[in-house]
Parts: sequence; C-alpha cells; structure tokens
Amino acid sequence: MRSAKKKSNQAGQFVIEAVLILFLSVMLFTALVKSFKDKEIIENILTKPWSKIAGMLENGAWGDPAATRAIHPNNHENVATLKQNGI
Repeated sequence: MRSAKKKSNQAGQFVIEAVLILFLSVMLFTALVKSFKDKEIIENILTKPWSKIAGMLENGAWGDPAATRAIHPNNHENVATLKQNGI
C-alpha cells in the first residue's frame, strides 16, 4: 500500500514540475520575442543586407542599386553600337 501512494505522489510531482517548466519556457520565449521587437534585431538582419543584395540582383555589382546603376552592363554608355558617330 505504501509503494502505490509513493508512485502517486511522484506522478503528481512530475505534473507540477512539467507545468512549471512549461510556464518558464513560455515566459522566456515571450521575453525573447519582446527583446527582439524592441531592438529590431530581425528587421536589421533582413533589411540592411538587402540593399547590397538588391544592387547585385539589379546591376551585377555589390552596393546600393541607385549607386551601382551606372556600372550595369546594359547602361547606355556601356552598350556597343554598330552606328558610327558622325555619319
């Protein structure tokens, strides 16, 4: 009879500890999410490098798209033409 009561107490303790660990995990997760939102960590990871990547995608050179537009291969000054000047 004594061992059955001891097992019952251990099962109850396991449930209480599991609930406590779950509560602490949720609390830490919400604190981490709030910290990320306040410091804009995710936004900085995604948006700051995007300007350099956008320059490479649009113009074939690392940098801001507006700044690298002049060195794009299809830029008007870089295009070869069959027309000769002055004719």
